[in-house]
Amino acid sequence: MIRAGKRCEFSGEVACFAAKTLGTTGEGRTGQLTGEWTVEELKKCLRWIHCELAEAEFAALFRDVSNRFFKLPSVIRRDGETVAASYFKLLGGGVATLGGVRAARGHEQVALELLQQQISQMRAADISQIQAVLVDSDSATTPILRAVGFQHLTHIEHQWLDVSSTHLRSAENPGHQDLDTANGQRWRWTPAHQFARPRIETLIQATFEKTLDCPAMNNMRSSRQVLEGFLEGRSFREIGVLWEVLVHRGCLVGCLLLAEHEPHLMELVYLGLVLEVRGRGLGDVLVNRAVKKSQLNGCRTLVVAVDEKNWPALKLYRNVGFQRHQRLGVWMLPK
Repeated sequence: MIRAGKRCEFSGEVACFAAKTLGTTGEGRTGQLTGEWTVEELKKCLRWIHCELAEAEFAALFRDVSNRFFKLPSVIRRDGETVAASYFKLLGGGVATLGGVRAARGHEQVALELLQQQISQMRAADISQIQAVLVDSDSATTPILRAVGFQHLTHIEHQWLDVSSTHLRSAENPGHQDLDTANGQRWRWTPAHQFARPRIETLIQATFEKTLDCPAMNNMRSSRQVLEGFLEGRSFREIGVLWEVLVHRGCLVGCLLLAEHEPHLMELVYLGLVLEVRGRGLGDVLVNRAVKKSQLNGCRTLVVAVDEKNWPALKLYRNVGFQRHQRLGVWMLPK
């Protein structure tokens, strides 16, 4: 959960995005707000769970989760007072992530039982991947996750870049400086929607080979589920030119997936290259492309999440000027 003190320039955009995506290493927009809850009751419950969030951050989180619930929050009250509550967000591609859990002092076992009940429901619904993403300062949730069976996988960094004042340096290799014009017959950018879905699924899966970006998660879902997760319930046509494929001599060799959020904020959802073209400086090309597209769309801020063990990606982002906003722990529930 993001502290109000963890602020920086463009703090409102970055902190609200971080609050909205807390608990998320994937993507998605499925599920509907149903049941006997009123909006105010739901908001009160979530506010109790996320009591430490600043108002702007909580507002961003509430807008996001209200149509992502796997089930509405489970709540236990005693003598009219809430003592434990928890909920999961349903993401695309068969992923559910812990939205939040909280227990009043002395009622940790109650919260644990709530999570166990919700996990059983998700198992019955064939959810492929159950995860949690926590800020390091959330010491109260960690023992509950361990007791339920979650295992810590890695840490990721949320990073941000002020693209409104970013001036990209030229690539050292002039052949890669601008793939739109250089060697036009050999390298080209093509909108992803111009390809059939199976080709994009195969490309993304190929970019996972020997990746350092959360490699333990690679075989948990099918290539179809991975693509559905990135699509967030949208079609290729709806995404438009925010998704692009790098083509070399007729072969699909890389991808750049972006998503525009609230005004002036772009997310670098994923970039990847197949093994055969790595080590040629193309990572710089993809990041520069993301920055340029963000600028052309009128965005001020570009955000990305990266595994802290993925040192090539960290070096790449820092060379461009990305700054760390927060460090998050990734937890996974074994099947």
